[in-house]
Amino acid sequence: MRAVLVTHLHPDHYGLAGRVREESGAWVALHPADAGLLRERYRDFDGLIAAIRRQMATHGVPEEEAGPLADASRRILPLVRHTDPELLLEDGEQVPLGGWNLRTVWTPGHSPGHVCFFDPDRRLLLSGDHVLPRITPAISVHPQQRHNPLADFYDSLDKVRGLDAEEVLPAHEYRFSGLADRVTALAEHHTARLDEIALQVIKAGVDGATAWDLAQRLTWSRPWAEIQPFMRRTAMLETLAHLVMLASQGRVTCLDDLDPCRWRATPVPPGHD
Repeated sequence: MRAVLVTHLHPDHYGLAGRVREESGAWVALHPADAGLLRERYRDFDGLIAAIRRQMATHGVPEEEAGPLADASRRILPLVRHTDPELLLEDGEQVPLGGWNLRTVWTPGHSPGHVCFFDPDRRLLLSGDHVLPRITPAISVHPQQRHNPLADFYDSLDKVRGLDAEEVLPAHEYRFSGLADRVTALAEHHTARLDEIALQVIKAGVDGATAWDLAQRLTWSRPWAEIQPFMRRTAMLETLAHLVMLASQGRVTCLDDLDPCRWRATPVPPGHD
């Protein structure tokens, strides 16, 4: 039996599924939340790119940069061979693959339908992009995302924390052990990032700041001037995901009646210091 188990719809994971299927006759499996987004992303993509461009403008990206940032992923689209999955794997569902006892673990956050696959017999977790050994997966607000992807990601981290996995095989970097410790480190990273962004919103004062403004003030692995367009887009959308989470916690407010949208610290009521 030949199968392609796709953890999520991003092109570096789903992109060759169609070609492998054509060459080998393998069936393709994906979670339905991501399967439903494939055509808009890879076949009828002009509408999605236009939506991303509107999102860029709404959150403060200058006109001269909004277009290049929205188009940044267009160049990879010809490399993706679109195919619809034969099998839709829901949370908790067993994968019909001989010789394995794989269970589907739905872990939204990095994408709406991201899944991991856990084999309790081998004590092995195939973690996709959900848990990586050194870097943190991008958690971004996106026209195809759920409303609060960072909240989803926290919940999904808790979901895999207690799995009896002796070893984790991620989609990037290298295999590792110590799943619970890595989950804790990822959660702590995002908590620190929330605090950093909240502080920058406070510094912005009553006029507030756009997500684009805030992204440029944060600490990244390299100076902002050295970040390429696609990664600038990712940085801004990650910043936006943290702002949405902060808003859900009542720590910031979105002034969405302004154009572009600005974020301001939520005043603390008297007696609640």
